[in-house]
Amino acid sequence: MSQSTSPLDPHQSNIESWIKSKGFTTSQIVAELKKLGVKTSDRSVRRAIHRWGISSNAGVEQPYIKIQGDTAKIVSSVYSDTYAIEQVIRDHGLDPEEWQIDKPQFFSKETDKGVVKQVTVTLKRIEPYDIIVPARIPSGYTKPKVKRSKLKRDKKDKPELVVFVGDQQAPFQDDHLHGLFCQWLADHEPDRGVLIGDTIDLPSISRHPATPELDANVQKCIDVGYQLIRDYVESSESTSWVKLEGNHDFRLRRAVIDNIRDFYGLRRAKGRNEVPESPLLDVAHLLRLDELGVEFIRPNGSWEQAQVEVSPHLAARHGWIAKKGSGTSALASLEHLGYSIIVGHTHRQSLVYKTKHDINGKPSTITGVETGCMCRIEGGLGYAVAPDWMNGFATAHVWPDGTFKIELATYVNGVLYYGDKRYE
Repeated sequence: MSQSTSPLDPHQSNIESWIKSKGFTTSQIVAELKKLGVKTSDRSVRRAIHRWGISSNAGVEQPYIKIQGDTAKIVSSVYSDTYAIEQVIRDHGLDPEEWQIDKPQFFSKETDKGVVKQVTVTLKRIEPYDIIVPARIPSGYTKPKVKRSKLKRDKKDKPELVVFVGDQQAPFQDDHLHGLFCQWLADHEPDRGVLIGDTIDLPSISRHPATPELDANVQKCIDVGYQLIRDYVESSESTSWVKLEGNHDFRLRRAVIDNIRDFYGLRRAKGRNEVPESPLLDVAHLLRLDELGVEFIRPNGSWEQAQVEVSPHLAARHGWIAKKGSGTSALASLEHLGYSIIVGHTHRQSLVYKTKHDINGKPSTITGVETGCMCRIEGGLGYAVAPDWMNGFATAHVWPDGTFKIELATYVNGVLYYGDKRYE
């Protein structure tokens, strides 16, 4: 019986060269192979390296990063010139401003290719991981600049304008799109806004394997998510906002229930004649939604249950169905629910229709919408390979009788298109 081969075998010489001459980590090797059209994982690369018996330069460790709670250890790639420790930290996906350097160790060795150097550094979080406080303005944050339009929309006897925006996955939002959306808000001043879910990403408490290059602790997600919502509110002060919970937002609730159940629903003591506050370890409290005037739609159970009634004929949910291809999830959602629905979740955009007939043969048409996402698409947030996602948001003009018309705003190659306007 012949020995089975691996898709990595044809690339053995390249991988060996990357390890020995450049000191590549397994993540860097995966990235290089991706450029060659080879889909693989860190685990597969590590197993192949072990099977081939490849080792790095003698005395030089295999580069890696290990994050455990509030500490991290980094072994850098080998290098020959000056290599600042701050750059080592950045190269491994961490922000030097969030970590305190502790006990760096330097190594150098003479080889036939010259002197190779390596540094091992231990880090401690400046803001401990287990301390989560209500959102603060992130350090170094630049607020989008918007121009106030002198031409205001005549709202008398006109339909309401409602905007649906979500899947920012903070702090992995597309910053340029965020600025354009804030300008759109200032221009159009929608009557209502629906944050359709997954405002924050919370990767560090996900059940998925950690991706150090896209690591962000809970506090950073909270701080950046708060600032995004605050920018929306300040860009259009007349807009009334509500927020739905998405599956990423819901990670916080699940983590509390799974690990410190007694803290679930914990509130500050109620003062005399005081209205009960939101629970302390709760998305609404941490994002300061009450201070921003944003209503939080608390689900009766899991996040899939939450819904906003936009009109008697149209509702919005975060979405719980994710099928391949634009439009398929929207169609499946409206077929399941039986009424017109706007969803996020899939990171795609679509507008689909379905005509149904009652027992007397009278037809009626319902609509399914996928809003698109406000997060960065390139790189697929570390888990999706070349994803078919679409950036943007959706709007609905809603008449007093509940009828409506949907329009998609789409962001392509740095330009946001809406109606006959474009923002860039």
